[in-house]
Amino acid sequence: MEEQKQVKQEPTIEPKENQISEDLKMVKRFKDKIFGKVKPPEGSGIPKDLGKLSDPNLLKKVLRVAVIVILLIALLFIVSRAIKMIGNNGSDLSVIVPTPTVAQYRPTNPSIYADDPEVLKIEEDIKILDRELSTAVLSEPLLVLPILDFDIDFED
Repeated sequence: MEEQKQVKQEPTIEPKENQISEDLKMVKRFKDKIFGKVKPPEGSGIPKDLGKLSDPNLLKKVLRVAVIVILLIALLFIVSRAIKMIGNNGSDLSVIVPTPTVAQYRPTNPSIYADDPEVLKIEEDIKILDRELSTAVLSEPLLVLPILDFDIDFED
């Protein structure tokens, strides 16, 4: 009998767990104090039951409002473009021809290597090699490519 009484007793709660539950209760009380006083005004259109948000008429209304808003934005865009075109005597703003400008010539000093004898020697060597390559015959007329057009049949 004594064992049954011990089983029915509530288990002891550690201080950590007790502190967490106390904190949760305090947060609930704070929420009730702050948000319990706030109520929507009568006739504000705010549904009292959030389960009614799945109403098909509400979906139709939202869809109609969305379409109307999109059409109004498109209409405003068209009207604004028309007003801009009228203000520019019928010319479109997106076709603007750029005005060419002449760049001012500023003489610069040549590089310090422009008169260097070693650089001039390398430049002369490159010109000689270029002339030799342009006069050299690189094709070999005696070499004939083999004809690779064979009649191959893969069927037995």
